[in-house]
Amino acid sequence: MKIWLPLSLILLLLFSCRKEQRKINRIEGKWTVRWAEMPSFGTVDPDVVFKFDWCKARFDDFCDFSSHDFKNDQTSFGSYSISSDGKTLLLNWPGLNTTHFEAFTIERLNFRTLLLTNTNEYSGYYSRMRLRSID
Repeated sequence: MKIWLPLSLILLLLFSCRKEQRKINRIEGKWTVRWAEMPSFGTVDPDVVFKFDWCKARFDDFCDFSSHDFKNDQTSFGSYSISSDGKTLLLNWPGLNTTHFEAFTIERLNFRTLLLTNTNEYSGYYSRMRLRSID
């Protein structure tokens, strides 16, 4: 009887974690782009690494991320958000005078693979990306 109370509290804490927080926990770290598809161009092999920072979804609307393009030796900083159902990743790149948003559907997210599909296929950014964890 004494073991059931601590065990039930642990299970309650594990299952009470929100979907977006579980995705943030899983996406946190460095990811290299293995391949990507661009609209009206096809498949490319960009040399880009994304680094997603961890944050608490309950208190922060957006978490920080950076992307480093090794081909151009350029680093961009922005913020990301995951929808409450855990199915959409929103990337926000602040520019000089504008803010650029890209919404991706999370098709697969496990400990090694992140597969994203752009919901706006005419954005000019990648329409699909396959990333691999390097942490």
